[in-house]
Amino acid sequence: MSKPRLIYVMGPSGVGKDSILIQLLLLPVPTLDGAHRIHLARRTIDREVSGGGETHESVSCRDFERLTNANAFALQWQANGHGYGIRHKEMTDQVGADVVLINGSRGFWPQAKQLFPDMHTVLISASVQVIKQRLLARGRESLVQIEQRLQRLADTPSLPADLVLTNDASVQDAAQRFQTWLLALGKPKSESKFNRYPNP
Repeated sequence: MSKPRLIYVMGPSGVGKDSILIQLLLLPVPTLDGAHRIHLARRTIDREVSGGGETHESVSCRDFERLTNANAFALQWQANGHGYGIRHKEMTDQVGADVVLINGSRGFWPQAKQLFPDMHTVLISASVQVIKQRLLARGRESLVQIEQRLQRLADTPSLPADLVLTNDASVQDAAQRFQTWLLALGKPKSESKFNRYPNP
C-alpha cells in the first residue's frame, strides 16, 4: 500500500465543509482509471458529538491534553475554544485509502503545510450573505456573535489553495466538482480504484 495523498480542507464556519465532505463520500463511485479510495480522517475534539455534523471522537478537555502530551496526534490545533486533533493512524496507509481528507483549520494551515509539505489544500468559500444565513439557521450563536465572526472573516488574509470551491448553491454540485478535481490529480500509485472509504 502506497502512502496516501493528503488533502487539507479548510474554510470558515458556515461554508458547508462537513456537508460537502459527507456528500463527497456518498457520490456514486466513478469507473475511471484515475479514481481513488477516499478516507475522511476522524477528528478527536474536546466536545460532545452533536447531530447533523461529523462523527468525531469526543474526549474531555483533560483527556485531550493527556493525548496531546503523549504525542497521540499527527495534527493538533485550537479553534473556537476547543481542541482538535487527528491521530497518526488516520493519516497513514493503515486506513487502506489512496486519499485522506483532513477537515482542518485555516489558522493551523501554515503549521500543517510545514509538517506535510506535499499536502494539497482545498479552500471552501461562500458569499458573506450565504454564510450569515447558514450560521443563523444553525442557531449556535447570537446575531452579535455571528457579526463578529463575519468581521473576523473579512479581516483574515487569503491563503493559497490548490482548489477554491465556492459553495453558494447545491452541496451536491460542490461535492461533484471536488470529486472531479480529485480524479484529475491522479493516483499516488496506479493500482487503485476509486471507492468510498467511510470512517470505521
